[in-house]
Amino acid sequence: IDLSSAKDTPVTCTSDAGCGGLVGGAYFLAKLSRTWVDSPVTGNNYDTGGVLGFANDGVRVEDSYFSGDVEGESHVGGVVGHTAIEYEGFYPIIQRVYNSGSVMGEAEVAGILGSGVGYVVLTDSFNAGPIDAAEYAGGVSGPIAGEAYLFNNVVDVGVSGAMGGSCYAGASEETCT
Repeated sequence: IDLSSAKDTPVTCTSDAGCGGLVGGAYFLAKLSRTWVDSPVTGNNYDTGGVLGFANDGVRVEDSYFSGDVEGESHVGGVVGHTAIEYEGFYPIIQRVYNSGSVMGEAEVAGILGSGVGYVVLTDSFNAGPIDAAEYAGGVSGPIAGEAYLFNNVVDVGVSGAMGGSCYAGASEETCT
């Protein structure tokens, strides 16, 4: 999907997983480029993202922007909710993305990527939206169970509600309460 225009229609999902402002789930080598979502996204359960709910094997999200509010239960991200891999070497890549909307959920909530399993590459991204979670919050990324390659990412807001004050990539201890 290569778009250069905005989607501004509110999204509310009733399924248990895979809720995104533009795409619910993207699989094997799919690419989302130059997307912009400016509307609220509300997920019913997990894997909720402002642009993309779930990404696996080799999915790329680049040059994309989210400016609405996103809310879900867990694995909630301002741009991508959750990533996972089945085939080694096909890592999801998130690069040059921006979030300015608020991101809310119970657990594993972050400004760009809510959570991941396996490998993930997250580079050159910026979060300016507030994060609110009961536990496992991060300014850029929530918890990654595996290898995470995080480079040149910036957080410009506070993160609230991280359990025990422990935050993940992109959030300093001073911004976690």
